[in-house]
Amino acid sequence: MADIADTSTVRRASGKDADARAPGSGGALTPLADISASHWRALSMRAAEPNGYYLPEWELAVNASAPGRGNAAALGAWRDASTLIGLVPVVSMWCTYRIPLPALVSADPYGTLCTPLLDRDMAAEAVTGILRRARRAGAHALIFRATSLDGPAMKAFTDVLHRGGMQPLVLQSHVRACLDATGDADALLREALGAKKLKELRRQRNRLAEHGAVHFDVARTPAEVAAAIETFLVLEASGWKGQRGTALGQDEGDAAFIRRATSALAETGQCEIVILRAGEMPVAAAIVLRHQDRAFYFKLGVDERFAKFSPGVQLTLELTQHLCADPAITRVDSTASPDHPMINPIWRGRLAIGDVLIPLRRNDPVVALVRAALALRGAIREPARRMVHLIRKRQERSQMNTLTAIASVITADHDALRRDFPLKPFAIHHKLAGHPLLTLPRIAQLASELPRDLIEYNSGKVAISQDPDAIPSVDLDPVEVVKSIETAGAWMVLKRVENSPEYRALLEDTLLSVARARGYNSLLDAGFEQVEGFLFVSSPNSTTPFHLDSEDNFFVHIHGEKFFTIFDNTDRSIVSDDEIERSMTKHRNLKYDESIAPRGTEFHLFAGDGCYVPYQWPHWVRTAGSFSISMAITWKTREVRRMNDLHFFNSMLRGIGMPQQPPGKQPVLDAVKLAFYRTVTTAIKPLRASMAMRRVLRRIALGKRANYYLKGA
Repeated sequence: MADIADTSTVRRASGKDADARAPGSGGALTPLADISASHWRALSMRAAEPNGYYLPEWELAVNASAPGRGNAAALGAWRDASTLIGLVPVVSMWCTYRIPLPALVSADPYGTLCTPLLDRDMAAEAVTGILRRARRAGAHALIFRATSLDGPAMKAFTDVLHRGGMQPLVLQSHVRACLDATGDADALLREALGAKKLKELRRQRNRLAEHGAVHFDVARTPAEVAAAIETFLVLEASGWKGQRGTALGQDEGDAAFIRRATSALAETGQCEIVILRAGEMPVAAAIVLRHQDRAFYFKLGVDERFAKFSPGVQLTLELTQHLCADPAITRVDSTASPDHPMINPIWRGRLAIGDVLIPLRRNDPVVALVRAALALRGAIREPARRMVHLIRKRQERSQMNTLTAIASVITADHDALRRDFPLKPFAIHHKLAGHPLLTLPRIAQLASELPRDLIEYNSGKVAISQDPDAIPSVDLDPVEVVKSIETAGAWMVLKRVENSPEYRALLEDTLLSVARARGYNSLLDAGFEQVEGFLFVSSPNSTTPFHLDSEDNFFVHIHGEKFFTIFDNTDRSIVSDDEIERSMTKHRNLKYDESIAPRGTEFHLFAGDGCYVPYQWPHWVRTAGSFSISMAITWKTREVRRMNDLHFFNSMLRGIGMPQQPPGKQPVLDAVKLAFYRTVTTAIKPLRASMAMRRVLRRIALGKRANYYLKGA
């Protein structure tokens, strides 16, 4: 039994067989990563039965990084050293079921289909080779989970077993939805749903169109798929999977797997990501794999804010039309659970799927022991599973008006919002990616509407420790910068976007969901005062220099890939008190020493990601190879406003030769200074209504370089 307790240990062969010269023939099992991808790919093209989840690009990505699905071995059959004729990834029975018996189990490919790949012209030989290698590994049985029961692969195994006086044993089976894609889509949908249901779905679609024209997009190329997978991850995490913590994007390993797999399959034309949009806003997205004449409907993500319009169903109707119109596809496997409430009424075809026990020796008592152990495990686990399901449902109902309130816009892992806010930075996830106010066309419109002194932009090719007096400019007007951001080599911030009522509503709704999640009924109760928004648009490979900000903010990333590195503001060896004051009152840029790099915390952001940035925590940012859109949702508590006012007044006093202690060192004097400063600023506040006067006041308070970004404006 110990021989195959861990499939990462390869057992040496003791006899000769037809595979003796095959790659990996020195051991009965070969680590999955050691199988030649080209040989595997060639087999997949000749496979008797398609299985998109056992394509090399997919399964190798699963094995490399998906949690709990690694360390698989290859149970293969070879015609010769260069021709793979059969393959099934496997793990030990202990790894799968925690049962210490000598059986090998088909590896979980993250999709609910484990049908082995067999050469259509040598299926019997492939089965014989697979069984032989399993026996050499010390196994007494194979367990194929979630395998097609009526296809050529199972028929080949059945025929070979019958010749040896054995037969496969179906441990459990069910049927699931599939689509006959050779038919007319309209006729199939009419027959499946009926005229009344289709009329209701058309009504919902028309209501959805009130949010923007509804359109169905298909991402096929590697670049398109790389962008679309980020949209999918955001949508999936925004729903019930995100609330349970099971969305792909919530685990680094899962996210790495799906990005790698979809990108690699897009290279071979075997992956599409379909997105349903209302205007520019994605409301549903799904991943579809393709293998030979079969498609596989992997996962669906929807924006539950639009649940009343049935976005998942609307996407599936469009997908049905899309696949039925494709002559290369004859059948679509839903890979869904049996009795799935969404897909079953739409796709009325059915596939028989089951777990199958394959004996390796005739009349082997160990096979009966394996079967009995699995039955006992099922009998114990089923009541426990039902109890967990019941408890989960009750918890979800009880939490609907408390913890889940935050899921409408922003979520944070490991209860960080309650534990670390507002003292430490932490990662967040959000639902704002794809929002119509945060697209390039709408941002370009905003740039044409904002006062010019609320728009700052320059070259993105700057240093982390950038001299403020040597910032290179960009010779374009603001609207042109936004429209050409992919090639402009620019960095831009649109300030105080809350001056637009639409953007103010977006900012306040986002923060209100956070306030309620923390037990407050309003923004003011939660301390979210003086709410402001800053929109950032950056060209590929741009840098935002090392600096700090005079407010707290939720930094939400909308498009592209970005690296946000933040440092502890209590460490004065990183930024001194004098540097803090200078950054806040003269120019935000700080001097950066590479020796502090190890002390930074880096957030690797994609669309739907973000981070909380506490007041005055220094940071720098860089974009990757695509243009970037981000937004800082900021607020100032009373204490933050007090600190800011003291910094500004101290700076002015220092400018006339009166050195000052940092805020907090002299509380009584701080109170006097604060009262005087606020009296003066209140008196001159009306002057700030004019852009020309704002420029003058900035120059007086901040120095002659205060308006550097307004050259030519």
